[in-house]
Amino acid sequence: MSNLLKNRNIGIDFLRGLSMLYIVGFWHMFNYTKAFPEYNNFLTRRFTLIILGTFVFISGYFIGIKDITINKHNIVQFYKKRLLRIYPLYLIAIGLFTVFDLSDLITSIKAGLLISMLIKPSPLTLWFITMLMLFYVISPLLIHASKTIKPGSLMIYYLIFLMLLMSYSYFTKMLDLRLVVYFPSFALGVFVASKNRNI
Repeated sequence: MSNLLKNRNIGIDFLRGLSMLYIVGFWHMFNYTKAFPEYNNFLTRRFTLIILGTFVFISGYFIGIKDITINKHNIVQFYKKRLLRIYPLYLIAIGLFTVFDLSDLITSIKAGLLISMLIKPSPLTLWFITMLMLFYVISPLLIHASKTIKPGSLMIYYLIFLMLLMSYSYFTKMLDLRLVVYFPSFALGVFVASKNRNI
């Protein structure tokens, strides 16, 4: 318990809470009403990019705090702790979106398989959870890379990865480009956490 408290940062927790409040209470909520048509404007769109990027960075940071050795047991335990507590609720949300006609069946199936960001479209609102879960899937590799690869080389690998995603987008037109926009924030969060892990 003491190690957990040691790794927690009240300021970061507070910032994450404010980000969630803005995302859920303002930005996504107004997707479902026309009562405030002017909510989506130049300033709010730019501010939302910053807030979403901040939240993704913090998510990467909290994932990266936990050290992990790449082996079958540790990977399974990582996915049990991180994915299984989110995935069932995520499936319920997808089911409700389908029932209330907020997402068509094909889109919902792709979201349930976590491929709707790679084969768009993604469900309204739930695209963000889908994206985070994809990031969580590759988190063990990111944590290991942040621990073992020099920062300069790591940046080159990440740039190559982003170029591959952009190439996939160019040739298929299927990639949800928000994956490219927010991946650097998540990867940076993991990297920063890896440097602070033993402080």
